[in-house]
Amino acid sequence: MNFKINSTELTSAGFLKIYKSEVTFDSFAAGKSITAKREMMERGDSVAVVLYEKDTNTILFTNQFRFPAAAKDAEVGYENAGWLIELPAGGLAEGEEPKAAAIREVEEELGYHISDMNFISTFFVSPGGTSERIHLFFTEVNSIDKKSAGGGLIDEKEDIQLVKISTREIRNAIQRGMLRDGKTLIGLQWAMLNYPDKFN
Repeated sequence: MNFKINSTELTSAGFLKIYKSEVTFDSFAAGKSITAKREMMERGDSVAVVLYEKDTNTILFTNQFRFPAAAKDAEVGYENAGWLIELPAGGLAEGEEPKAAAIREVEEELGYHISDMNFISTFFVSPGGTSERIHLFFTEVNSIDKKSAGGGLIDEKEDIQLVKISTREIRNAIQRGMLRDGKTLIGLQWAMLNYPDKFN
């Protein structure tokens, strides 16, 4: 199966870059192809971390305001519209290794110092609209590993709260709609499959 990008135009050059392209790609029907216009949002790749705190038997999350979620939540009258509980996560700087970025993001957002972590998977966030991929990691900490306040970067106007949820309450939190972020649900599913004793 092959494809060809016939033309590409940058239509928005802000934090989120939007490209409009014409692409021709092979059809599943033998000998045929399809030519269509497609749009793509480019914001680079990101990292996320499933962070298990051993001495409290909790998963550590961020709680922060997300404008796109706020706009959608407000339409339906969702309580606490805009504030999402998520795994610690963030964007890759140019040339930065994913593991280094994940370690940096955990320290910036939650204040925990980590020396290493285990890679889980890389996946597309929403491949119908964006090229962004998330590199997902897992690591364990203790409460004494919290070395700074965290809270995010002031110059990026971040305001991040640390949330700890007992592993035994995770399923209930998902069922009640408390955890609604895609990368978070993927990471928690992995943790529940690989460490089932912690979540029962």
